Amino acid sequence: MTNGFERDSGTASIDQWQDYHTRMAQYERGMVQYRKDIARYNRRKKSKIASIILPVLVVCASTLVLARNNHETAVAAPEPAPKESEVVVDTTSPDSSRPGKTMVTRESSMESTVDDSFEQLSLFWDEYFIENTGEPFEDPNLVFETQPGDLCFNAVDTARYCVGSRTIIMPAGDLIDLSNNYGVSSSSITSTADYITALAVSAHEYGHGIHLAGLEGHIGTITPAQGEAFADCVAGASIASIHGMETAYQAAQFMQTVGDDYADSPHDTPTARQMFVEAGALGGVEGCIELVGA
Repeated sequence: MTNGFERDSGTASIDQWQDYHTRMAQYERGMVQYRKDIARYNRRKKSKIASIILPVLVVCASTLVLARNNHETAVAAPEPAPKESEVVVDTTSPDSSRPGKTMVTRESSMESTVDDSFEQLSLFWDEYFIENTGEPFEDPNLVFETQPGDLCFNAVDTARYCVGSRTIIMPAGDLIDLSNNYGVSSSSITSTADYITALAVSAHEYGHGIHLAGLEGHIGTITPAQGEAFADCVAGASIASIHGMETAYQAAQFMQTVGDDYADSPHDTPTARQMFVEAGALGGVEGCIELVGA
C-alpha cells in the first residue's frame, strides 16, 4: 500500500519526493490565497455592516439633537399671544398687567354664577307652580347692590329678600366673605366654594320669595324662624332637583357655616340649618310645607 511515496520499502524515489514538495508548495499557495480571500471577505462584510448601521446611527443622532433643540425652544419660548376670547380670572384686582386679555374679577364671576342660578331656579319654580296652581310664578327681582334711597337699602350690604319690592339683593362682597368661611371649613378650593355659596344663598333667598309671594296662602302665617327653616328646606329641594343630591349635600354643609347660635336670631343653629337643607333634598317641596306645619 502506498501513500504518495513508497513506505513499505523504507525509501522514496526522487520523483516521489519532488512530487511531494510540489504538492506542499501548491498547498501553501492555496492557504495564502485562502487567507487573502478571508481577509477580503471580512473587509467587505464590515463595509456592508457599516453601510447599514451608519445611516441608522445618523438618524438616531439627528432625532436626539432635534428633540433637545425643541425642548430648549419650548423652555425659552415667550408666552404665546392671547386669543381675543381668552379670559383670565383675577380674584384680587380688576387691573391687569397682561394686555390683550379680558379680566374677570372674583366679584363678577360670583355675580355670573348667581345669574345662572336664578335662571335655573326660575324654571324650577315655574314648573312647580304651573303643576300645582295652574299659574307660573312671578320671579323676584335681582340686584347685586343697593343705593341710598332704595326701598331695601342697608348700609351693611348682606344677601337678603326685600318684601316691599319683591327684590333679592345679592352683594358679591358678602357672598365672597361667606365663601371664604365655607372654603376654610370644608377645605374647598376657591372656585368650588364660590359656586356652592352662590347656589345655596340664591336658593335660600328665592325660597323667601316663594313663601311670601307664592305659597303664603298655602302655608299660612308662620314665625320668622319657621320662614328661615322653610327657605333652607326649599333651597335643598330645588338644588337637589336642578343639580343633584351631591351638590345639595354640599349646600347643606355650607348652611352649617352660616348658622346662628344666639337666641334672638331667626336663623337656626348650624346643625339645624344643615338638617333643613338635607330634609328638603330628600323630601322635596311638599316635605318642606309639612315641615313648617301647614
